[in-house]
Amino acid sequence: MLNISIWDTPAEEPWVVWLVTIVLVVAAVIDGKQLKVPNWITFPMIASGWVFSFMWGEPAGWSGLGYSLLGTIVGLGLLLPLYAIGGMGAGDVKLLAGVGAWVGSMVTLYAFCLSAVAGGLIALCM
Repeated sequence: MLNISIWDTPAEEPWVVWLVTIVLVVAAVIDGKQLKVPNWITFPMIASGWVFSFMWGEPAGWSGLGYSLLGTIVGLGLLLPLYAIGGMGAGDVKLLAGVGAWVGSMVTLYAFCLSAVAGGLIALCM
């Protein structure tokens, strides 16, 4: 049986944060130019997060995969309503799911909240 808590993260290594950050910067540049986040970034990010969490995450194995899947679900769940009403593209939703696959549910939730606040402040300034 899986012992999964929303407070746990599948990866606590600093290089994981750097990897996710680099992928997000590349996706932002492409999104800025093409107005879409391509699937060749989002799907491998999700799948590699699952594989990493299962093979080498802390904890590894089924618990690590469970943390990663929970993070993916949280990432999807946070942005899917915005996509449903036309406020966001599907690539953005899949990208946050990829973030969740790598860093887990709570970090994904915190990242979403900080991004929403930053986006709101930018919108006010504009």
